[in-house]
Amino acid sequence: MNETRTLNFIADYVATYHRKNVIENRPRFKAAYPLQEAWWLAFKITSYSYYRMAQVFEKDHKTIMHGVAAVDKRRHTHPAVFYRTEIYLDTFYPQGVTNAMRS
Repeated sequence: MNETRTLNFIADYVATYHRKNVIENRPRFKAAYPLQEAWWLAFKITSYSYYRMAQVFEKDHKTIMHGVAAVDKRRHTHPAVFYRTEIYLDTFYPQGVTNAMRS
């Protein structure tokens, strides 16, 4: 599976969970969190750089960096976000996830 298909698959998975299309341009407040969660998940489970992810998602790499950091922060302050992101990780790694991926 090539990089673009992999990243789009991750985005589609998160979108299905949120029941939103995170790729299409929707009102920002409705799609920002799911899109950031897609970036976070892609960063955690792939070896793609921020720059490569930005190319695929047609964003600036600093936007991707901010989104990943925002989800990391929300994981520590919002139990629902922590739970949801744990489900994402467990879905892609049912045999277990390392602590490095969780932090």
